[in-house]
Amino acid sequence: MRGFDWFTFYDCDRGSVNGKKQCVAGIARDGVVSAILSWVERGDEHPELPREDVSLRVGGLDSKRDEHVDWLTRDMAVGDEIVLRIVDVRKPDAPKKERRPGSDTRRRQKAHVRRMAKQFGWKIQTQ
Repeated sequence: MRGFDWFTFYDCDRGSVNGKKQCVAGIARDGVVSAILSWVERGDEHPELPREDVSLRVGGLDSKRDEHVDWLTRDMAVGDEIVLRIVDVRKPDAPKKERRPGSDTRRRQKAHVRRMAKQFGWKIQTQ
């Protein structure tokens, strides 16, 4: 089995835990494992949210079970260092979160359509 073995290093201002393993992520058969480092800068239109956000997510898709899985989600900051090592493992860490992709899809789609209609000044009419 292929997996991801994570080590994250933090600067001393945030607490020194240098070299501490974060997770070993892996899926046995059909699936996807991904590591996503995101940086977002927001304008003045969202004052309730932080102006800048840096985060790391290690997750994936277990296609055999049709589930999205998450091993790690955390905020990052300037000075943080991420080391990724590809390893062969017999048993990866259990995901911290599992969810079926379609569990609330219809509700989220309706909410999205309502938000977009409001944004564009449209009125929704149902039959």
